[in-house]
Amino acid sequence: MSDSTNPVVRFYVLNRAHDPVQRERFACGLVAKGLAHGVGHIHIQVGGAQQAERLDTLLWTFRKESFIPHALQAQAEGEAVVIGDRPEALSEDALLINLGPEVPPAWQAFRRVFEVVVQAREVLEQTRAHFRHYHQAGVTPEKYDVD
Repeated sequence: MSDSTNPVVRFYVLNRAHDPVQRERFACGLVAKGLAHGVGHIHIQVGGAQQAERLDTLLWTFRKESFIPHALQAQAEGEAVVIGDRPEALSEDALLINLGPEVPPAWQAFRRVFEVVVQAREVLEQTRAHFRHYHQAGVTPEKYDVD
């Protein structure tokens, strides 16, 4: 468990998912859950414009009965959910969902950091490196297996 100076870091390991798009869909579910629990700011860290565009579309369409209001970082003033590559913790309860290839430098400004792992080689390599990074920073990440 993390101490009070570091965020809680959780790895959600999707044991049966191999497609990075499944990772993005799961992240959309985490966003919906965070908003339902009153999280004031959620930043989805992405690895580039293509991934940002996919998430932008997914947040509008991943549930038939609803959508999640959000914005790409360039147009994000006042939005609770932001997709981009320069995370800022804009509230005390801010959540970072890291789908990017690296751990962003500002990760410790967030109350919680979530990583989503699928069984694709590139994602596994990246998230293993992320796990080591957090551990070296003094955080013991929590692991949740999702079947």
